[in-house]
Amino acid sequence: MSEQKPKQISFEYKISPGFHVYAVSGGYGGVNPHGEIVLNLYHERPSIPKTQTFDLMPDGTLSQSPTAEDKKRALIRDVIFGIALNPVIARSLAQWLNEKADIYDREMMAHEKGKNVH
Repeated sequence: MSEQKPKQISFEYKISPGFHVYAVSGGYGGVNPHGEIVLNLYHERPSIPKTQTFDLMPDGTLSQSPTAEDKKRALIRDVIFGIALNPVIARSLAQWLNEKADIYDREMMAHEKGKNVH
């Protein structure tokens, strides 16, 4: 008697306690009662499914897309960390960031001009 092969396989996703994403999509915050500017930085991402089920193809590979999944239908904002700055430091940091963004813009414009010269 031959053993029947399964037609589907499910994967369960477990998040490691040490899992971290350090990319920043934005921030949220305000001024606290001590006069500090609080900035909580977050990263936006689609939710990670709890489980996904795929069809098994005759050659043993998985189907391209899951046939079922247990997943929240929301965009996740993982709050990574927060900082609290006094207004002097906040303005200094804002100026520094603006200077770096200006340098980036100039370099990108020079790069684009170089691409268009033939």
